[in-house]
Amino acid sequence: MRDVSTFRPPRSTFLILPALHGLCWAAAVVVTGISTFEGTPPWIFGGLFSGLLHAALQWATTGVTVADGCITTRNLFWVRHIATSEIEAVHRLRRDRWRGVSVALVDGTEVVLAAPSANAIALNPHFDEDVHRLCATIALSSGPLGPADEH
Repeated sequence: MRDVSTFRPPRSTFLILPALHGLCWAAAVVVTGISTFEGTPPWIFGGLFSGLLHAALQWATTGVTVADGCITTRNLFWVRHIATSEIEAVHRLRRDRWRGVSVALVDGTEVVLAAPSANAIALNPHFDEDVHRLCATIALSSGPLGPADEH
């Protein structure tokens, strides 16, 4: 049986990004004089729609997958494959309200993974659980019975 685990941005992204886009669009058209406050509803709905598209794009193109002894991390058009046997340590990153995960490789380089993560816009309430699950998945996929040592 193949061990596969996928981590994506939190689902709250689909609520928060449309709301932020709607507010930003409304504020921008009022401040620039394109529309009055009473004329902002169409702009707000346009912002909600663009925010929903932004959230869907982020959901579809950002994530980490651990499968068959390899981690695949993707962030929009950037994709990186890392063999779990090359990982020396997993670090939790916390900077202000932004949180993420990085892996230290045996050769001394450090790679920041695209997910599980949370930032000031879309907080991930399950961050600690996702990090523990990610560590367990990495350990299981690179263990003595894992795919990395079957060669």
